[in-house]
Amino acid sequence: MDLLGDKSKTTKEKEDKLKNLGRLDDLEKNPCFLESQMSYNCLEQSKYDPNFCQDAFSNYRNCKKFWGCVQRLRTRNREKPRLPLLKDREEAKAKYADRCGM
Repeated sequence: MDLLGDKSKTTKEKEDKLKNLGRLDDLEKNPCFLESQMSYNCLEQSKYDPNFCQDAFSNYRNCKKFWGCVQRLRTRNREKPRLPLLKDREEAKAKYADRCGM
């Protein structure tokens, strides 16, 4: 079960679910919103045993590092907005994968 309480497989399905929950703004502003929610849910399910959630924490840290790198590169290149729009994130992942260690 994922953070949204179902087994949605695609990002589009998850985005639609978040939109219905009124949380799409969170995803637009924070590219690691889903990873952070997975970390919180893991903690809740493990009764707050952090040793059980190391994979979720690692995934969140990697996400933050990647998108931080993307923002620095886009700032350096004077690209606007610093954080790609939600609809452009898949393209940005492909574009910056080599330079930002994905």
